[in-house]
Amino acid sequence: MIDLSIIIPVYNCEAFLEKGFSHLRPLYASSVSFEIIYVNDGSTDNSLTVLEKIQSENNYINVLSQKNGGVTRAQNAGLEIAQGSYITFLDADDWLDANVLIRAVLASQKDNLDMYGFSMQKANEKCELLSIVNSHPITYNKVASGVHFLTEGYQPSSICPFVFSSDFLKSNHLRFVNDITHKDVEISVRMFLKAQRVFFVEEVGYYYYTNTNSITQSKDIDRVHQYMMDTVLVAKLVNDNCTVNNSVVLNEVIRRQSNSIVWNLLLRIFKNTDELSWGFINSLKKDLMDKEVYPINGQLKTRFQRITRMVMNSYLYWTIVKLKTK
Repeated sequence: MIDLSIIIPVYNCEAFLEKGFSHLRPLYASSVSFEIIYVNDGSTDNSLTVLEKIQSENNYINVLSQKNGGVTRAQNAGLEIAQGSYITFLDADDWLDANVLIRAVLASQKDNLDMYGFSMQKANEKCELLSIVNSHPITYNKVASGVHFLTEGYQPSSICPFVFSSDFLKSNHLRFVNDITHKDVEISVRMFLKAQRVFFVEEVGYYYYTNTNSITQSKDIDRVHQYMMDTVLVAKLVNDNCTVNNSVVLNEVIRRQSNSIVWNLLLRIFKNTDELSWGFINSLKKDLMDKEVYPINGQLKTRFQRITRMVMNSYLYWTIVKLKTK
């Protein structure tokens, strides 16, 4: 096996591929053995042509093409063929700091880590660096369990600013749920519940391009609807990790994650009623209740969430939302 596999799902990203690869070039001068797996997910632009050019001019590049199935299927396909002892994921329009990545692999090898996390920083269309995405109230530079960090207040989000042990992923059957948006939140919770040796640094290693066409930023109503419906499913999948075999504390940690997902969805509904119909909102409410993740019961992450929960659980919340809808 080699040291590191970098899995990059690609769909119509021809403008970003050369830049993203250029940031990985320092790997070639390092002691870390690696492979870069590009999974072309049925791109209809010139992405495949660009990838084949990169592959023809450089070693350790693997280009896998498949019909369009979405990012989760592309990531899972990459995992199936990855040979690295450690694995990281990169979105095709983002970039990694290769030197941070090298340090992450070496530290993971030295301390036998399941997960090594670094910080993210946003960048705009001009590649100007914006805010650092690092709002987790956790202890840095300390090896601890994933449950410890969830208890401290880590909010699962992107899986990209992490290096994972391949053995850890395989032994715990950690694969993405296909065909859902913000799938990272769902799999992150499962990862943290299983991980015994996790380490965080505040150093920025991942640069996140704030693409206005992404589903989280999109104003296309069908994509907004899909994102919100998938949020309900993610909350349910997270909550399903609660079992009678868990400790009371662990189940409280899991419910807090699920509750926070639901709380954030309700806040987004309230703030964006101008783009939603009451019929759609009412169907979301029914789905939340059918999946038994609403009303919000149990722990939440912040004092503000706990204070506003009473309103969000009330008839008054839905009455105000209905009055605000278009």
